[in-house]
Amino acid sequence: MELRIVTGTLVAFSITFGTKHLAGDWAWRLPFLLQLIPGLVLGFSAFVLPFSPRWLASRFENKQALYFLAQLRHLSPENCKVQNEWMEMRVDIAYLRELNDQNEAENSLFQTGSCLSRLTIVGLLVSWFDCFKSRYWRRTHIAVGIMFFQQFVGINVLLYSTHTVFKEIRLNNDMQLAMTGILGAVQLVGVSSCLWTIDKIGRKRLLVYGSCLMLICGFIFAGLICQFSSVWSSHRDAAWICIGFLFLYTLAFGATWGSVAWTVPSEIFPTPLRAKGIALSACSYWL
Repeated sequence: MELRIVTGTLVAFSITFGTKHLAGDWAWRLPFLLQLIPGLVLGFSAFVLPFSPRWLASRFENKQALYFLAQLRHLSPENCKVQNEWMEMRVDIAYLRELNDQNEAENSLFQTGSCLSRLTIVGLLVSWFDCFKSRYWRRTHIAVGIMFFQQFVGINVLLYSTHTVFKEIRLNNDMQLAMTGILGAVQLVGVSSCLWTIDKIGRKRLLVYGSCLMLICGFIFAGLICQFSSVWSSHRDAAWICIGFLFLYTLAFGATWGSVAWTVPSEIFPTPLRAKGIALSACSYWL
């Protein structure tokens, strides 16, 4: 997820940077028009998008589920891998259906009939409170907390402050924009590295290493800001050192907290609560 966010931001910046010298309104109209292209592609692609096999299986349309599952895997429906995945999917859905039946008996807040299609509004809201029960509360706390602190470490504040530093050391507008783009590329490199390190090093170690490195960079960055914030023009060396540690901070964030925080919430919840747990963690991220 973080890789897509950073890549999209960098592409958007590159397009805007490349069109800023166009004459007239096209300097800002063209980037808006280019945004229509992926939107149109997504819109027309939705017509050929296959149905979700799991959704079909939850509606007892097992043959259709097998057909679309084979399409997604580019294999024959008779292939043993497809057959095994199809059976595991049906078993998992049967387990979820049984679990919902148990909740119906305990809470008496559900309508009679299939729990998958006849949940009452009250019952649906109550089901969210399962994430806060004693056996799942710790998982919810970790998922929500890790996404909250991914933003609360202050990455956006530091990124926004770069413009002030670049301006104070008398960089021209083009150089300021170029440095901002380079900073985004550095973050993309960090996020991309996590594709290899997240399984080799581990989620927890990456978070610890990233926190320590960001703490060191943050202290140095803050100290230089306090010491030279009003005299950057006469202390350009200190300004470039400050920018260097800002780049290192951004690299560390992308390689650790930026990526791992999206991974952990999707792994720690059991299947019945996974969607709700991820939704709660995403809410804390955006809030």
